[in-house]
Amino acid sequence: MDIQSNHNERKKRIFIGLQIPDNISQFFYNTTLELSESYRQIKPVLPENIHMTLKFIGNTVLADLKKINKSLESKIKNIYSFQFDIENKISAFPRLDNASIIYAPIGNGKENIESIYMKIIDAISFMDIKEENKKFIPHITIARLKKSMDLSNLSQKIKTSAFRNIKCNKVIIYESILSGKGANYFINNEISLKDRIEKLD
Repeated sequence: MDIQSNHNERKKRIFIGLQIPDNISQFFYNTTLELSESYRQIKPVLPENIHMTLKFIGNTVLADLKKINKSLESKIKNIYSFQFDIENKISAFPRLDNASIIYAPIGNGKENIESIYMKIIDAISFMDIKEENKKFIPHITIARLKKSMDLSNLSQKIKTSAFRNIKCNKVIIYESILSGKGANYFINNEISLKDRIEKLD
């Protein structure tokens, strides 16, 4: 293949994540929308775009995307489905007193999510992706801020709720398509985790 044809090869903007149930996504959207009425710099994430990002990969040629699908399926096919909790609070990156991203932290089950994250890193190791210096923290981004602000006191007043025993039985490879109104996310592939067989008495 010559350099020119390789340069023009079609690419998709890819990331890997977990789905969040619609009722939970809607709850967080309603919460941040209400908050944005008083604090205009807060931009809620639309409910259809709320998910848990595990790894952003970026522009990926179709041949590499096929390899990612195959490798990731091999890495996680023996991981059992599990449940996780969303904590009854909000937090922020880089920190609450200088927030630019508002997120919901994960409680029980985060170790399972961290394990899947490590499998993803292993699955994409063939790609030349710069390693992140920051530690992976399982979370759900629910709003972004147009300008950083101190949420230290406000975070205690925000109406939120704990969500328990959320089932995770698949990992999603998403395609992100940018438009003038922002990013739209589409499912490129779903990779199922191993079913747990309940023992009968």
